[in-house]
Amino acid sequence: YAVTALLIDHEIETQTHAGTKQMFGLHFIKPGLIKPDSGKFYSTIFSLRQTGDYDAFVEFERDYVVALVEPATDLIAQIEAALTK
Repeated sequence: YAVTALLIDHEIETQTHAGTKQMFGLHFIKPGLIKPDSGKFYSTIFSLRQTGDYDAFVEFERDYVVALVEPATDLIAQIEAALTK
């Protein structure tokens, strides 16, 4: 939702989740407004969300999920900073 908010704030419209991912990369990762490693992280969690939503009987180990919290917090902080500019 943070990525969607950033796109909306910059008047960038998308029709799909994949479009959101693509526009985030094009307008914020590629120009260096968001760190490249955070862009890779977003791609990873995007894939995990797709897996969790659409694949049957998916389970994620607790330690794996806990390890995602810090990079998610960092990504959100970068997005918040971009929103205030």
